[in-house]
Amino acid sequence: MGKYIRNLVMYGFNHGRRLGFSIGGGVVL
Repeated sequence: MGKYIRNLVMYGFNHGRRLGFSIGGGVVL
């Protein structure tokens, strides 16, 4: 279960990173 949640977090992080680059112009680390 921990791995599943971890994968979800990583996926969400990568996805949010993409959105962040589009919206914030790449200010997200």
